[in-house]
Amino acid sequence: MTGVFNLGSQPRIEPPYPPWPTETVAIVEEAIRVAAQRVRRSKAGRKLKAARENDLTLWLRHALDLLLESGSMPGFTCDVFERPRRGEEVENYSGKAISKKPDLAFYRQRNPSGVTERWHDGWFCECKILDATHPLRDYVRDGIMRFVKGDYAWAMPAAQMIGYVRPSFGHNRRADVRLMSYMSCKYRQGDKVTCATAARLRADKVPAELSGNPPVFATRHGRRFKLSSGAKPGDIELRHLWLPMT
Repeated sequence: MTGVFNLGSQPRIEPPYPPWPTETVAIVEEAIRVAAQRVRRSKAGRKLKAARENDLTLWLRHALDLLLESGSMPGFTCDVFERPRRGEEVENYSGKAISKKPDLAFYRQRNPSGVTERWHDGWFCECKILDATHPLRDYVRDGIMRFVKGDYAWAMPAAQMIGYVRPSFGHNRRADVRLMSYMSCKYRQGDKVTCATAARLRADKVPAELSGNPPVFATRHGRRFKLSSGAKPGDIELRHLWLPMT
């Protein structure tokens, strides 16, 4: 976070921006869980099995909209959050690519005072199917790497990966162990992505009522690009939420 101060005016906060409060993130994640449950109930059967990634994300966004408008989930309300965005265009870290489309983006109604570009002060999510024909390779290459390369969330220290998990993907190991095993084999020190050991988040970080199932796990990745100001973005923490879609 870089601050620019002028006498008589409000301090400006330049990217990279400060992290969202832990409880705010936990509210978003619980809203995603609840919305996914509603999708599974409403689209159960053949329609859910045949759904493509865009279908699932559209249904998820619609369920999130209804949940937000209803005000039935404490904290996930219209006075706190704007309506979730799906596939809304943003520019990458350099500004040379202006049509990047994160699958979902959440914005607060009130950003921290002084944030210069509020459309980059968001909670950005990339969604990927995980099944027999959509392996971890795609999840990493077409999901995780978009954050690492600075296509998405380049002004933020954290973001979200959402997995739509089908039975053919298998559940023989914990999700965090499975992902880290794959990444440790494919991306070694000195390669284009560095990933720290994944660990389940400590339960005391968020209120108990927001520590739901499926659980969230986190990975940390180095980012080598520089922002237009010359500042380094720092590492990015990706929070992984794998949702059963059966």
